Amino acid sequence: MFLKTIFAALLGATLVTQAAVGGEVLCCSAGACIPWPDPPEECQGEIIDLSQSGACCHNNGGTCTSPIGQEACEATGGEYLGNGSDCGSPALGCVLGETDFPCCMGDECSIMSANDCLFGGGRPYIESGADCGDIDCAGSPPLLGGCCGTADGCTNGVTADDCDLLGGEFLGIGFACGPNICEAITERNCCCANGQCFETSPAQCAAAGGISVMEVGQSCTCSVGGTAACDSPIIIHGKPIAGDNEPPEETEPFTGFIDPRAESTNGVQVDLGATYTDVAFSQPVQGNPIGGPLTVDNFAISQTGGEAAPNIISVEKIDALVYRVTWDRPVSTKEWTTIKVVANSTFGTPVLNLGSLGPQNEPDRIDIAALPGDVNQDGSVTPFDLLQFRQGINGIWLPEVGVIENYLDIDRSGDIGPFDLLKLRQLILGVGDSTETWNGAEMNSARP
Repeated sequence: MFLKTIFAALLGATLVTQAAVGGEVLCCSAGACIPWPDPPEECQGEIIDLSQSGACCHNNGGTCTSPIGQEACEATGGEYLGNGSDCGSPALGCVLGETDFPCCMGDECSIMSANDCLFGGGRPYIESGADCGDIDCAGSPPLLGGCCGTADGCTNGVTADDCDLLGGEFLGIGFACGPNICEAITERNCCCANGQCFETSPAQCAAAGGISVMEVGQSCTCSVGGTAACDSPIIIHGKPIAGDNEPPEETEPFTGFIDPRAESTNGVQVDLGATYTDVAFSQPVQGNPIGGPLTVDNFAISQTGGEAAPNIISVEKIDALVYRVTWDRPVSTKEWTTIKVVANSTFGTPVLNLGSLGPQNEPDRIDIAALPGDVNQDGSVTPFDLLQFRQGINGIWLPEVGVIENYLDIDRSGDIGPFDLLKLRQLILGVGDSTETWNGAEMNSARP
């Protein structure tokens, strides 16, 4: 599905696949179409009914885009397959689709059409006369495509680097030369596809299942200030080792942290605990509108158990890499609270999302919890927590993540001393301002 999903920014909007089109009218330009709910006169291209759209073969059949209007298709040298046609159709019938090439599907090589290879998640080796004996899919097979501007006008079967050496313009991985294709590409910018960064048009990037980064018309620079355009931003978990050129910030409270400190000032309600986190990113990120800072809309908060999660009430930009996310009450005791971000790098690459990984650190979310008395972070309160506290006070134990105050400033005074040991004992026994006897208490669920 990744190769069929169109992310490229075009005409100030987002390209979508046929299945995602919600409107009945499309605005088509530069070889691609988008739903158009606005007044028709504001469309800078061709307005067509959805019923008058179909599939378009590009690069002499090497790639396919849908939905698109006939005029927009033919403007880029494409072949229009008729109203109602779709790139997912097994009877696609593109010209290059009828020509077989070696295709790497993981470590295995098969002979198939470039279309079947691309839309099946593979990498086509587009070179005349090549077969599977010419490439090593288990190693690092060349990522080839067409190159415009060579002595022959357009040359197939070259890498992006070789195309650059030839003084040409790389069409993209898996893109072949075709009639008028070089003349048709006028708007170009950086494209991230198959883990590679190269320059091509937004429409061609979209057809390859790539993400068109940077605005159309900007110079394509695949690395700026040491940050690669195609690298996904991630949340920094834990302080990096000095000298490894990583950002100095860390997310605080850190993911996986179980707050062992006092939970109440009155012994009745939980009114102490984490009410914000400073989220540190590996590179600058942006929200909406494009280029703006992150807002509440870029974050989601959830909680294990039956109680409703806190509500995020503000997001503040601390510096270029850090945002403070604040919610309306302390996190619940014995439960995990998860804060997840959905945002893009300043190049347009989304924050990496690997889903829920349980106890592992996740690149797009933070899991924090509260269990008063759980100094050693094992998810339960036992005499071993008193032992861990004494080892910390005496300098025998230092935490690998975070600062020692996170673990030993039990009364939340800002200093570590004898009163913290007294407070820890009160928590364990359920006296003083404790809301319950915490000895023997456990987390209600595993880390999500």
